[in-house]
This record gives sequence, structure tokens and C-alpha cells, in this order.
Amino acid sequence: MIKMKSSDEIVLLFFVFFLSCSAYEKYSGICKNGDLNVPERFHDCSYGSGKFGRWIVDEFGLPAYEYTLSQEKEDIALWWNSEQKERREHWHQIGNLRISATAYNYGYVQLFTQEGGFKWINYYDEDELNLGGGFSFIENGEKIWSTAYKYRPKNSKTTRIFGINYFFSEIEYDNIIVSRYVYTPDEDIPIILTDIKIENIGKTPVEISYYEYWDVNFHHIIPFLITSGLLDKSIPKQNEEKRKKYNENFLQEAYVVENLAVVRTYSKKPITDGFPVEYDKNPPYVFLTYLDQWNDNIENHGYIFDQREFFQNGDPKIPSTSYEKLNEELSNVEGLGQKLALIHKRKIVVEPRKAINMRYAYGYTYNVDNLFIPQKYAENNALEEVIDSWKERLAYFATPSDSYLQREIAWHSYYILSSSYYRKYFDLHVVSQGGSYLFMHGYDGAPRDYCIFSVSLNYIDPKLSKEILKFIMMSTYKNGEIPYANYGDVVPARIDLVRPSDLDIFFLWAIVEYVFSSRDFDFLKEKVPFYDSDADENSTVLDHIKLSFRHLFDVVGVGENGLIKFRTGDWSDGIRFFAHNIESLEENGESGFNTAFAIAILPKVADMVRRFDHSFADEILKKTSELRSAFENTWNGKWYLRGMEGNGKPLGDDRIFLEPQVWALIASLQGDRMRTLIGSIRSYLETPLGAMIVYPPSDEVEKRTGLLLGTDVNGGIWPAINSLLTWAYSLYDKNLAWESFKKNTLANHAELYPNIWYGIWSGPDSYNSPNSSRPGEAAAQYATSLADFPVMNVNSHANPILALVKIAGIEANSEGIRISPKIPSDFNLKLPYFGVKYVSDKIQGYYKAKGTGEKIKISVRTSKTPKEVRVNGKQVSFEMSEKGEVSFMFELSDILTWEIY
Repeated sequence: MIKMKSSDEIVLLFFVFFLSCSAYEKYSGICKNGDLNVPERFHDCSYGSGKFGRWIVDEFGLPAYEYTLSQEKEDIALWWNSEQKERREHWHQIGNLRISATAYNYGYVQLFTQEGGFKWINYYDEDELNLGGGFSFIENGEKIWSTAYKYRPKNSKTTRIFGINYFFSEIEYDNIIVSRYVYTPDEDIPIILTDIKIENIGKTPVEISYYEYWDVNFHHIIPFLITSGLLDKSIPKQNEEKRKKYNENFLQEAYVVENLAVVRTYSKKPITDGFPVEYDKNPPYVFLTYLDQWNDNIENHGYIFDQREFFQNGDPKIPSTSYEKLNEELSNVEGLGQKLALIHKRKIVVEPRKAINMRYAYGYTYNVDNLFIPQKYAENNALEEVIDSWKERLAYFATPSDSYLQREIAWHSYYILSSSYYRKYFDLHVVSQGGSYLFMHGYDGAPRDYCIFSVSLNYIDPKLSKEILKFIMMSTYKNGEIPYANYGDVVPARIDLVRPSDLDIFFLWAIVEYVFSSRDFDFLKEKVPFYDSDADENSTVLDHIKLSFRHLFDVVGVGENGLIKFRTGDWSDGIRFFAHNIESLEENGESGFNTAFAIAILPKVADMVRRFDHSFADEILKKTSELRSAFENTWNGKWYLRGMEGNGKPLGDDRIFLEPQVWALIASLQGDRMRTLIGSIRSYLETPLGAMIVYPPSDEVEKRTGLLLGTDVNGGIWPAINSLLTWAYSLYDKNLAWESFKKNTLANHAELYPNIWYGIWSGPDSYNSPNSSRPGEAAAQYATSLADFPVMNVNSHANPILALVKIAGIEANSEGIRISPKIPSDFNLKLPYFGVKYVSDKIQGYYKAKGTGEKIKISVRTSKTPKEVRVNGKQVSFEMSEKGEVSFMFELSDILTWEIY
């Protein structure tokens, strides 16, 4: 009960890749610079809008995208996909800590959750009359029409806006304006809220029957290794049909409890195991309820559950106006086809020049008798309060120019946070990679991506960053093997064909970045069990760190040339296909990427653990020194080798691979080589869209995998490596770093490729290079087509945040934090847990750390010796180094502020 109180053999090889307008105006260049003192104040800047609409500042003062394209009429709405289908749907993500939803240009909304297994709650399938939801029908006695853009009446006027945590749609027809905000509460509950305003702009009262429509269509994302249609265009459809068929295992019933409409889905043979499952065998209750306050002009209301009776003629545009069976309970309804929906009907009268406001809550619960919807969501200002809460969680950044970056950084931070899901088995939240990997394959990973997301969140939401790290540890086996991916809730994907070698290094990097940035050294003492152990075992985070280090050197191992081995792949799951002998590389090949990466981060790991175990720290440094000597031998005069193939042959002597170069630069290896290396990167790899992963791409790889030249690992452009390149450049040339940072923005992609809908407000984890046959698009190969779900890959959002923090010069270490900006202008960076502002002769900052009572040091680069330094308003002593850094000590408290004059 609701209680109102104060989310085939060679073919199988390719599985390894998947986790790796007429109304348009050209607004480019019209951007008012932001205010360095108030980076939260946004100004109009339509640069990077593409041809599908334009960026605006919404009524809440936040960036939003007004989608204006008439997609049914304009050919630019079409986009290449491996099914070779005519697709014109484009979508945006809304979400909170638990769920996400996709809001479409056609006007419907789908809810997705990972709780109890990956699944859509109301999957859109028009052939089955499953229409998703998030729209309504209006009947005035003479006609009935829909507010959904796809089913709208002719001659209606529409507006669609993709905003931070909302989808706004408005339709004007027959003297009625219906406005809808669909959004999620900014907390850990699986609910979607909808605010509706119905306005009568006519001169006479209007009597309306109003139908709020939300579907119930479970679509469990049963995992498939092959989802691309490149080999056979029918594969994606076959996969979805198999997922749809799973519903034949269930029955459904519908009923009303007080003001709550419920659809219960239950298995024909009840299953009650306590183990993680591939998909939810005991799905949640789905509900719809109204939250608005009734008033005198509302005559009657009730719920409709029989979807097929509601659409008696089979036309989703025209439901049956004669259907009057309100609140009729239904039971033992076959789950195949998902014939039930949640439709609320109410009769209202709207006076001329007046409006009526309504609010609904749609979502799911595993305990319908104890459903909790906070009272505040029934109050009139709920939406404003949700948006205000989001404003406190976003990242803000301003410079005197390039003002589109202000919009983009806030937008990226929203997309990362709204990609969080709750996993019931671990009782943890995780930010999923998303994109085709999650929504097409039904797998989530890889842990390397989790680590990147964790690093990007350290100063935005350190609690979520920490949960991601715990998730990785709790899914790790006692032998030290970190599963490449997971599915269901939570099943590790242990696939013999996939034995990556880089996951230990990524984990160690993410751990040290989190601990140093948060000062949460006590985290290393926390008990975190392994996946295949008892929950109450005594393994600590430090034990996980030690095991990961030993697994890296004792199991993954070091080859005869002293480099860390490849196994089936390092960061690049497709690197094996560049080798002359794949088996040799997998058995004995050595990775330059792994080795350079380890050289760069292991000394920081040693610093982190030294306070707990001196001998372990010394062991780490000894191994690092050995790796450094071995890696220096891979220099060929222009760049570092990608590695050794395991048969005596070098890999990457005839072509330059970006991956090892970035970490070589970050590790600050031999100085006389670094300038040569940067020159090689810029000569061979840089493009207007960012740096390619390899040049030249390989014809042989194209034959083996189907990856076109200049795409994916065969020469595509990857935000994950480009963000590291931006960081690497910053250590040598701040102008190169700034150029790299701006190249890898959504705005730049939209300016270069304005006819591609993705890459404007979200994107995949790699783009085809300008040299490819489909430049600026997402790639496809025999197992995975990134182009089939080309948005909502968090790499496209997290990596720009990571790069920005690094070029802002924020580096946490064992002593404290060092700030040495590499941004070639004044700037103001405000993150929820850290901020730094360089304006004129003043440097200001703040810091919120988990640890308290510890004395740490802040070192800040400045152009001249300051007159004074103030911490929390009090003048403190400081030191000035020959390198132009002012340093001061302070004792951690809940929040620290400083000013340097």
C-alpha cells in the first residue's frame, strides 16, 4: 500500500571488442562569454548544436537541447545501423542514482533498471501495441488525440526539450496546450515523475477526458555475444525476439490499491533463489499513481489496464473512447505480449484562459505493501526542488572564451551521474559503461571503464566513486582474476576467449586516485569480500591491492623482454588482430601499454601503501624500476613500440599506436625523447576530431574483423585515450593540451559533423576518424555495432571531466594536493568537492575531504610570491619554492577554503 511520507569460433573472437531540419539555423559563433566569478550562470551559446535543434538555457538556468527537427521529413534524421533499418529515433537520458530512462524525439519514454537484472520496464514495441509511455490522450467528446509527437494530430504545434534530468514536451491543438515534464527524483528511488499542465487558450470552457498513459512491457536483456547485423542483418532482431519470448514464463495481474494502480508479473513456477541471476525471475510490481491535489472541477477518475481493449482498432493514435471499464481487476493474463498497461482516466473542465496542473508517479517496487514516495513529490514545487538539487551536484567550468565548454562540462557531469544503477545483489551502485555493450549485448563492463568513471567522479561524487571500486573488488575472484564483464545481478562474465591483462593496473590507478583525492586512507582497512568467498571474510581493501599487484606480476606476468604480457588484450581488446600470429601474442606477447601505464602509476601506489606496509611499497618500486628499464628499450627513434608479439617480432615498429605513448608521456620518461614523441603523435595521429588510436590502419585487421579502416581499434578516435593524451600534453605544452581538450568535445563533433544526431548531446565510446569511409560515425564489426546504440556510453562523458581535472593541474598525492594549472587563461573550476579559481592576481579554492584531523599540504603554482595566504579566512604561513609554487599546511576539516593574494 502506498505510504505518503515527509535504476559463432571466429565470430566469438569478436566478442572481445564489445566491452572495449528545416527548422535549423546555423548558430555557430553566437556565444556570450560566461562569468568567471559565477560559472553556474549560463548564457546562450548554440555553438555545437548540429542540425537537429539548438542548445539553449532553459527556464531553470541550465543548459538544455531544444530538439526542433521534423524527423519524419528530413533525411538527416536517418542513421546507419547494422540492421540496415530505416531509423529516425533519437534519444536522451534522464535518471538518478538507481534508474535511467530514455526520452525519444517521438515523445515516448522507456524506463531501464539493473536491479535484479538488466531490463526495460516498459519497452517500446509498436507491433505489440507496447508504446512505452510518458504521454497522454485528450478527448473532448468529438475527437481524441495524443500528446506524443509520433501520434500527434495534424496541424498541431510542438516543442521538445532534452534537459538535465528531464524531457519536456508541449503540444498545442484545438485551443488546448498540454505541457509535460518527465523527470526522476534526485535520490535513490525507482520512480519517474510527470508534471502536466493543461491550458485552455480558447474563449469557452472545455470538458476533457484525460488519459495518462504508461505501459508495462518487461524486456529482460538476456546476454548475447553477437549483436551486430554486419554478418547477418537479422541478428539484432532475432536477439530481441528471444528476449521478448522470455515473457512466456510469466503471468500478470492488475488491480487498484487505494489510489495506486499496480501490475504484478510473476513466474508460472515461482523461483526463490538467493543467488545472482541473469535476469529477474521475480520481477517487481509496476505502478502508476497521481500525486496532485484533487479540486472541485474533477468529476471522476479511474484506471484502465486492458491495453488491447483500449486500442480496439489496433491504432495507437486512436484509443477506444467507449471503453469505460475503470478499475477492472485482471488476473492470469499471459505474459507473452505484455497486454497490460497503466492508464489513468480523469474528467476535467478547464475554464477559458485557465490551466490545470497534475502530477503522476510511475515506477516499480519489490514491496507494494510498503511503497515509499516522499511527501515532497506531491508538492507544487517538486520539479524546481529536484533541479535545484541537481545544480548542487554538477561540475561548473568557465574561461574568458570558449564559453560552450561551460555548458558541456555541466552536461557531462549530469550524464555520468544519471548513468548510475543500483545492483541489489551487492547492495551497491555502479556507473555502467552503457551504449551498445549494455543495451544490445546485455553485458556491462569492462572494469577498466568503471575505473575511469571512478576517477572522473572523485571530486564530483566520491561516495559513488568508492562504491564503484567496491563493486570491482566484490566481483573479483580470490585468485585475483577480475572478470571482464558482468550481467544480470551480478554474474561475472568469465569467458575463456577474454583474458585481459590490464585490469589490475586500472584498478590500482583508480584506488590510488580515490584515496589521495578523498584522503580516505581508512578505506584500505575496510573489509570487502571476494566474489567467491563468504561475505564475512576478513579480506581488506589493502588485501585486494596486494593481490592485484601479485596477480599482475605472477599470473599475467612479465615476458622475456621485461614487459608486462598482453594475454588476449590490454586496453585494446582488438590488439591481437594486429599481430602476425595471434596465438603467439596471447601466449607470450608483451604490452607496451601495460608497461608504461604501470610505470606511471605504481610509484603513487607505493606512496599510498607505505604507511601500512613499508616492504610492500619497496617491492612495488623495485618492480617499477625494472619495468622502466625494459620499456625504454622499446624506443624506435620516433615512438615506443606497442609491444612484442611473443615470437621475437616487435609490434608497432611499422605503425604508431597511441596507447603506450600517452602513458610514456605521463610517466615522464627520458626527456630528450618526449619532444620527438609528441611530434610523432601530432604528425601521424592527430586529426580535427582528435587523435587516432593507430596510424596507418590495417587492411589485415579489416579482413579479420570487419572493422573498416579508420574505425574502432583500426584507427578510430577514442575519448578514453584522448583524455589521457590531453593530460600528457599538459605536462609539456599547455597550448597543445588545450587544443586537444577542445577537439574532443561534443561541440567540436557537432560542428564537424552536424548531420549526425549522436555526438551532439551524447555519443559512443569511439568515433570513426575523418579518414574513414563513414567519418564521425560510430563503428561496427562482426560482434558489436556501436552504431546500433550510439549514445549513452559514459566514456564520452567521463573522459572530458577526467581530462579537465588533469589540465587544471589538480594532482593528489601522499602529502596532499598539488595544483599546477595547464589552462592558457584565467579559469574557474567548481566541482562539488573541489574548486580552484585563477583570476588576475588572486587564486582561490576549496576542498571537501572525507578524512579529517590529518595535516596535509596544498601546493599551488603562482607567477609571483604572494603577499598573504588565508585558510578558512585566517592568515597562515607559507613557503615559496624555486619552481614558483606556494605551499601551506592545514588540518583537514569538513570544508577548507583558501585564498592566495
